[in-house]
Amino acid sequence: MTIDRILKVIDFYGLTKSSLERELALSNGYLGKMASRNGDVGVKVIEKILYKFPDISLTWLITGEGNMLAEKSNGFDNTAKEPVVEYLPAKTSIKCEQCQLRERLLEAKEETIQALRAIIRANNIKI
Repeated sequence: MTIDRILKVIDFYGLTKSSLERELALSNGYLGKMASRNGDVGVKVIEKILYKFPDISLTWLITGEGNMLAEKSNGFDNTAKEPVVEYLPAKTSIKCEQCQLRERLLEAKEETIQALRAIIRANNIKI
């Protein structure tokens, strides 16, 4: 289950469930409830985790296949600094950066959709 892998991420980074809940703006006890119920977390939670930890593999987080740490970035760059407007040559630079971020987010969402489709096919789930 994805929640089990999220708990592995928490352990890997030396966090607690409550500290991650605070950092991701989740409700208190959310991760504990999901773990005790073997519940599925939502796509928004997965996106927040991938943004917070860009070295975590999207495929591993969703399917459990492969390594926890991605060989390349998962597409979410949480190290990017906010642009300092006075040093940018024009507003187009800001727009370009926003477009690139939007494209990376869309690509990551598409990968999430493809991974979820693979899970659905693998488990013969009918929608």
